Amino acid sequence: MDVIRHYNHSQQLEDNSVPAQTDVENDAARTFRKPPAPMRAKRDKEDLEVWLIVRQPTAVFILPEHDNSSSTQARSAFTCHSYRRCTLIDVTSIRSFSLPGPAGPLEALLNEGVPEATHAAVVCHPHPLYGGTLHNKVVFHAMKALNTLGFPVLRFNFRGAGLSAGEHDHGNGEMDDVRAALDWLNQEFHLPLIFAGFSFGAAVGLRASCRDSRVQALIALGIPIAPVDDRSYDHDFLKTCTKPKLFVSGSRDPFAPRAKLVALVAELPEPKKLVIIEAADHFFEGRLREMREEVENWMRDMVHA
Repeated sequence: MDVIRHYNHSQQLEDNSVPAQTDVENDAARTFRKPPAPMRAKRDKEDLEVWLIVRQPTAVFILPEHDNSSSTQARSAFTCHSYRRCTLIDVTSIRSFSLPGPAGPLEALLNEGVPEATHAAVVCHPHPLYGGTLHNKVVFHAMKALNTLGFPVLRFNFRGAGLSAGEHDHGNGEMDDVRAALDWLNQEFHLPLIFAGFSFGAAVGLRASCRDSRVQALIALGIPIAPVDDRSYDHDFLKTCTKPKLFVSGSRDPFAPRAKLVALVAELPEPKKLVIIEAADHFFEGRLREMREEVENWMRDMVHA
């Protein structure tokens, strides 16, 4: 086994995306032979730990050196796709698979939760015609916020994105994709469900989730309000949605002008919360930590309410 030193969770390096699981093995193995310079930098002793690396077919798991547990009980996964771009993922394990979708198999990743999980969650990605996939950094951080609470969290690629079958359907068929993901989560865990989505994923997923009695709470990140190119979004359906709702957007988001977003949320029934992160753009560039903390704190309050 290889041994490397790494920063703890608070020192993780941020990147635009998480590498595809099929790429993790080779890239991580190459990096681990020569840990990236930033990861070798001297830090206070309390910020450094030694981990043992256990390789699996679809992920690289890392165990504390003193931990005798098996690889399926790994505490963290450390994935790298270059010497300077690394992501530390605190998970129990990551499962890569295809879930049945209405237009064919949907590429999916499941970050497994703890045995005593109280909820299961799905996080939907932004517009696939503009590069949106399940590896989007906002989607990743939303997953982390929910997975930190012990929930199993599902991410999947909409039809026509990544390895998912089918073709883009301008939001109509994508609502059915969300329903298929909720069906899978329900059958797999039999737990109350949480929906979260970013941008296009929020707009599409909210429509499917508001009417689904299995979904108990809704999280919309960077929800588009203003028309975008030839795309427009109608959120009138939210006016009858009485489920707990969290909206998080950036003050510099051109797709959700502050005044319009405030007016929209003001018309919605309780319970609801709107968080506008100052100086953040649509992608929460440089403000991902704040976005993630808002999701985690709100969800924790919901669970313990």
